[in-house]
Amino acid sequence: MNENLLNILELIYKEKAISRADIARKTALSRPAVSELVNKLLEQNFIRETGKGNSRGGKRPTILEFVPETSGAIGIDIGDEGTIRGILCDGLGKIIKTNKLPYENSYDNIIATTSQIIMELNNQSEIKVCGVGIAVSGIVSTTKNEVTYSSNFDIAEKKLAEFFSQKHNVPVLLGNRARTAAFAEMKVGVVVNCKNFLYISSGVSIGSVIVSDGIILNGANGMAGEIRNIPIMVRNNTELETTTLENALNEKHLLPRAAELGLRTKSREELIELFVQGNESAVKLFSEIAESLAYALNILSGVVDPGIIVLGGYFRKLGKSFADIIREHLADSNIELKLSKSGREAGALGAALNIIIHRLNFELN
Repeated sequence: MNENLLNILELIYKEKAISRADIARKTALSRPAVSELVNKLLEQNFIRETGKGNSRGGKRPTILEFVPETSGAIGIDIGDEGTIRGILCDGLGKIIKTNKLPYENSYDNIIATTSQIIMELNNQSEIKVCGVGIAVSGIVSTTKNEVTYSSNFDIAEKKLAEFFSQKHNVPVLLGNRARTAAFAEMKVGVVVNCKNFLYISSGVSIGSVIVSDGIILNGANGMAGEIRNIPIMVRNNTELETTTLENALNEKHLLPRAAELGLRTKSREELIELFVQGNESAVKLFSEIAESLAYALNILSGVVDPGIIVLGGYFRKLGKSFADIIREHLADSNIELKLSKSGREAGALGAALNIIIHRLNFELN
């Protein structure tokens, strides 16, 4: 692919509106070269001409702009408890339509439910869908475009991308849902201008991501930054016992501990609602969770030195009060805590944005 073509498309995308003359000046390309490359982008419907700009002492220039309607994407999040979520967004990352459906945790039902969401989101005329990004709870090999491991879903080594691509006749890219959520926050969320941060979320499992110098770190096996298996101490009646961070946030621990504190609840959602309402026992329960989480974050922060920690998933739903409790237990008082902007849609949005980036880099087949 012509590097100059990519540079011009990126410039138009960032500038929103720009003339050929300004492109030539900013890229140091000749005007004939710019015109030739711009014509290629016009032919492929990446950009369009829109009106005239102000004259600088001659003919008024024609203004070019990116066409978001021709570079849309669908994002799917397979990783929430009881619900598969989907979003349709345009080429600028603006969410146009959302959808969610309940599912049963079996391979066949996950496939059927995901396909239904894709079809329903694609059943519109205003946005051209260039691909589908799927965020999953598990380890994903981006080189193989395959789920290599998932502790909660029967989707590993199932050739999901190949299946959905053939069924819906579009390119499909897989990604770990915590990493796609962090990507969404980088591109359109609360850390757009931050190059060093941690992202951590809680759903079916704990997901955590390191972003260093603007790059999401994957490691040798796509597991860099994962803190779910860090051993921590939790209270069981009057005794302290060792478990992992992920187990401590599981309903199997939360609900019995809530009962010890006098709370008769049936789900984590009910406990979160009680915490938000200021229930004393719920505050005590999630204060214990916040302290355990801060312990794990202190370990990771001591290694990677983030400027910001972004809280997503259920952590975001717990809100600022929960973040304030975590902050009290952080060793580095200079670290800023922020709540995810995209919330429960972050994973799906990041998966869709990944498709858009590949489209703009001419990397979709």
